[in-house]
Amino acid sequence: MSDFLPILERSLLAICLAALILVAAALIVTWFDIWFDRHFALEKAGAALSRHSEKRFQSLVQNSSDVIIVVSETGIIDYASQSIQRLLGHEAETWLHCNILALVHPQDLAQAQDLLAKVSRSPRAGAVVELQIQDGTGMWRILEVIAHNLIDEPTVAGIVLTCHDITHRKQQEQSLRLLQSVVMQAKDPIIITEATPLDLPGPRILYVNQAFTKITGYEAEEALGKTPRILQGKNTDPEALSKIRTALEAWQPVVVELVNYCKDGTEFWAELSIAPVANEVGWFTHWVAIQRNITERKQAEAEIQNALEQERELRELKSRFISMASHEFRTPLATIMASSDLLKSFGHKLSEEKKLERLNKIQAEVRNMTQLLEEVLLIGKAEAGKMQFNPTRLNLPQLCQDILDELGLASDRHSLTFEQVGDEAEPDGLISADEKLLRHILTNLLSNAIKYSPHGGEVRLKLQYEPASITFQIQDQGIGIPLADQVHLFEPFHRASNAGSIPGTGLGLAIIRYAATLHGGTIQFDSTVGLGSRFTVSIPRFCSAQSPLT
Repeated sequence: MSDFLPILERSLLAICLAALILVAAALIVTWFDIWFDRHFALEKAGAALSRHSEKRFQSLVQNSSDVIIVVSETGIIDYASQSIQRLLGHEAETWLHCNILALVHPQDLAQAQDLLAKVSRSPRAGAVVELQIQDGTGMWRILEVIAHNLIDEPTVAGIVLTCHDITHRKQQEQSLRLLQSVVMQAKDPIIITEATPLDLPGPRILYVNQAFTKITGYEAEEALGKTPRILQGKNTDPEALSKIRTALEAWQPVVVELVNYCKDGTEFWAELSIAPVANEVGWFTHWVAIQRNITERKQAEAEIQNALEQERELRELKSRFISMASHEFRTPLATIMASSDLLKSFGHKLSEEKKLERLNKIQAEVRNMTQLLEEVLLIGKAEAGKMQFNPTRLNLPQLCQDILDELGLASDRHSLTFEQVGDEAEPDGLISADEKLLRHILTNLLSNAIKYSPHGGEVRLKLQYEPASITFQIQDQGIGIPLADQVHLFEPFHRASNAGSIPGTGLGLAIIRYAATLHGGTIQFDSTVGLGSRFTVSIPRFCSAQSPLT
């Protein structure tokens, strides 16, 4: 009995071990079945996902705007996406098994060969290059080619070329370069500003070309960020600026002519052409201004205008001369003719006294005509700048008194007075002046004072010595000069509108002005109709023969 129990224990232990082994085996088989089923399911799902991804990738490649090409290391095309039809007008099948190098423009062949060689040397390497490839119409298109070495990738096994058409962009870049070159080399200043603000301080300058610097003196760095107002100054026409402002507010181009200023303050005339620049959606973004320097043209126009004005004045001068000559010569000639006819026909009946009276009349009229001709010749010399100036030492008080005495003999209705004020120039009363011209100045002014005071009155000559000059002042109580005639008073052959029948040539004051200018002096006047006139002539104390005629 004692032997039986150990045997039973061992049997039970063996049975338990066997049961455990069976259970473990069952569990292992069950776990393997589960793993196998799961693994098979994952592989099935992965395959389905791979097929889906491949289809999705193919769809992306085929619908891409870029062309995808797979080539060998030597350039043989193994694959070309269908987008080649849209981009280059070729069927993808026609490129298969062709060498990509045969499709490249000859001038880009070496660049394409270098691309393949460079990418082929190392896996996963990449490079970018621009190549020209001919499209279906025969036009060469510029492609940006991105190459990747995927030779070791089993699903690719080649060099992938991604080709993007940049023809339009390159054409724009070329046009931009050409435009930039034109702008940079343009002879006219070109300014590009912001579109706004239009109110002060105004749009800022964003660009200026080399011509801007050359003409204005402002370097680009000095102008950028400023406004075009840096070119304006005191003589810039406000009306032109207002015209520009009106055009800018309406976003309209405008062309004006105005005075602009260089950096150093020099003025120049500019023809300013301003136009707005819009972006692709029509929104105005900038102003472009082209300034053409028209200073020479303006100067030429001014010279032409001056020449036309001189021609007009010459015509008027001729007209006034003819009118004056016909009047001033007709009267003395008629008097001479009448007196000579009388002497010829009735001389034997006239007394000697009457004959002498007629002869004196003829001589007086001849003297008047001679004086008229002398004045015409003198004004001609003055206009031509040939009037002689010969200063000598003169006794002014004596000269003034002599002229008054001479004129007083011819007038008994006027009171002629002489006044001297101040210290004489020299102890002996002598100064340096041209006697002939000075006599002409005083004689004409005093004669006019007498002539245009038909009812008599006082005619006063005042000689005044000043520190640097000598002044002659002639004042009358005559008819005066109308305000409208005063601006033309010193023009040859011009006579005041209220002169009426008072004889005169209109040359005296013109000659006086030239004579005073030759002395380096001036002539001024003030006059009131009905009250009289006062003329003042000032000359330097010491005149020289080199005094200019201006």
